Amino acid sequence: MFCRLYSTGKLIGRFYDENGRQTAEKDKYDQLLKQAAKEKLEKNEYMKLYPPCNSEYAKSAARVWCSNKR
Repeated sequence: MFCRLYSTGKLIGRFYDENGRQTAEKDKYDQLLKQAAKEKLEKNEYMKLYPPCNSEYAKSAARVWCSNKR
């Protein structure tokens, strides 16, 4: 088990110590959340510049189309 909950409302474990302070693991987790949010924004900006496209080829013709849907 990763944490213990005491009757006084203290949560002691991976993210908080017995004094209620954040642990290094919690700091690392918060950094990863920030990084994930930043990467998601960057991906959305990239998708605005380069929307997803499809192609279809047959002997008689070829076509390419891009979607504006996300």
